[in-house]
Amino acid sequence: GRKGASPGTAKVFKTTITPEKEQEIQVIESITGRAASGKMNSVLIGPAQSWNKLIANVTKVEPADIYSFTIFGVKADGTESLLQDQINQNYSLTSIDALLYPYLRIEIITKDEINLTPVQLKNWLVLYEPLAEGILLHKDGAEQKTVQEGAPWSDQFKFVNITDKDFLSSLTVDVEVFNKSKLQKDIQKIIIKGPAKHDSTIFTIDVNTKSKVGLNDLNVFVNRKIVPEQYYDNNGISLPDYIKVILDETRPSLDVSIDGRYVRNLDYVSANPFILAQLKDENPFIFKADTIGVDIFLRSPCGAKDCGFVRIHLNSNEVKWFPATATSDFRVEYKPHTLVDGEYTLRVAATDATGNASGKEPYQVMFMVKNETTLSLTSAFPNPSANDFFFQFLLTGNILPDYFSLQIFTTDGRMMQEFLQEDIVTFNIGLNELAWQARDIAGNGLPNGMYIYRMTISANETEFKQQGKLVLSR
Repeated sequence: GRKGASPGTAKVFKTTITPEKEQEIQVIESITGRAASGKMNSVLIGPAQSWNKLIANVTKVEPADIYSFTIFGVKADGTESLLQDQINQNYSLTSIDALLYPYLRIEIITKDEINLTPVQLKNWLVLYEPLAEGILLHKDGAEQKTVQEGAPWSDQFKFVNITDKDFLSSLTVDVEVFNKSKLQKDIQKIIIKGPAKHDSTIFTIDVNTKSKVGLNDLNVFVNRKIVPEQYYDNNGISLPDYIKVILDETRPSLDVSIDGRYVRNLDYVSANPFILAQLKDENPFIFKADTIGVDIFLRSPCGAKDCGFVRIHLNSNEVKWFPATATSDFRVEYKPHTLVDGEYTLRVAATDATGNASGKEPYQVMFMVKNETTLSLTSAFPNPSANDFFFQFLLTGNILPDYFSLQIFTTDGRMMQEFLQEDIVTFNIGLNELAWQARDIAGNGLPNGMYIYRMTISANETEFKQQGKLVLSR
């Protein structure tokens, strides 16, 4: 049997005389261990920018010898195709598209069934124009970089062409950031210009550090066998633990106003209040773009029964929300309609984009609603005063005053100062305040003594007047 032959092809000789194990067997046959044919393959040749010529030399050629060369084209992905066979002399390769087949493989087939002495391959040469070869360099050192979560981070690399050949096209750069805390991989691709001979291409990698808290490996590879290149061994750089991202732990601030003002506990508001909640975050890199962690509750009056807090759905018709941008804060606008009279409690809680709560406890304020228009004035205070006098008046209902006047007189009837409606910055339902700095209309300080004030307010066809004394004692 021949070594390596298929099972069942060996010849078997047995005696027909018994006992079999005591007989002498004589066999007359011709046996040879030499093959009549064979083949030999070259290594993978290339990659090439263009193909030129195949030169093949054989020796010990006899009349009975049959031999030929076969050319296989190999694509960049390793797919192999037969391009030409039955070649027994030098052959031009210029018709082969090097872009399609950057690699070739040559095969020789030889046969001699008479003398069993096939031809011997002396050498074979494939002439071609080689491709460019590049090396990836890191412009910065390999020292660990620390960055705040969400802050933009970038780094520069340089891909150098170390040959006298130009790259035939642009190159794809694979950038991989691997977060070790979450075991998550972020992959991006960028396109760079293929550098000319003995030139280089500098490119910048931008990494989004959001959700990458902890240590991150950075791996960069240029041209992952997409564009034919002489070698790819120097095209990659791995930087373990290169980017350290610091967690954002700063609490945002929550600003809640009703009808454009900060409401004190048990102050009055209109029956259709405009409630505005704004989340101000010091992190200028990560903007809150959703309502995760934002909760609004309202407890309404129920008489003797405690109704408890009711969650306000942020997708209701009474609510609008706006994501944060580089120039504006995240905000929620809540406009409840026609609230009934009674005491309400508003509770608001919010977290920023990284989950930091605005405070240990939610913001909470109690306010009153009274649909009837009423006016009440708190006496001016302090009284006596050495400097300023403050006038507070409470307005309920849903209609703002259409007239306001506060006049200051001397005891003999001379008017020293007058405030009109436009002198109050913002009129609102609820508590309003006005300050008099004990000066006359011209801005001159007034002497000590007694003065008379007269206040008139009208709203919703209801007029309120009050008069009193002020004692200035510096």
